[in-house]
Amino acid sequence: SVRLLLLSGRYSQPLNFTEDGLHAMECMLKRFHDFRVSIERVKVPGNKETTKNIIEKARRAFVDAMDDDLNTPEALASVHTFVTECNMQLELDTDAIAAQMKDFDRVLGLNLWEAHRTAPDKKEKAEALIRERDVARKNKNWEAADMLRQQILDLGYAVRDDRDETILS
Repeated sequence: SVRLLLLSGRYSQPLNFTEDGLHAMECMLKRFHDFRVSIERVKVPGNKETTKNIIEKARRAFVDAMDDDLNTPEALASVHTFVTECNMQLELDTDAIAAQMKDFDRVLGLNLWEAHRTAPDKKEKAEALIRERDVARKNKNWEAADMLRQQILDLGYAVRDDRDETILS
């Protein structure tokens, strides 16, 4: 969200960093993530010509914005418009749309696909550590349980101990 907020302002002008602005960027980032999920979930060959026209229009707007002294706010607006237009169409080639969105993502550095790929691995690792910790607690091996708790915290998860189990949040 912070990266998106930084991209929402021109590099040559002061940035108005506010909580409202950050919240707006969180909403936009969520919208981009939701769009990524929807185009990955629904594989449609779609209308190639309509897809091509939407992609070309979005790519042209994006490149023109970036060529205009790195006008990242306008480039973001073009991606937002692209997502809106794609959501309004029923018959688009989702593979081509995903490829174009990945290109935008690569230039802007939002890591929409990277975050998706690593998040499940991280959660699976935390869940495995929780299971190990529950065994250590049942065996009253407090040193191991504390060490495992710290590893879970290091992954970015909060740990809450219940009477019989550890709860990940």
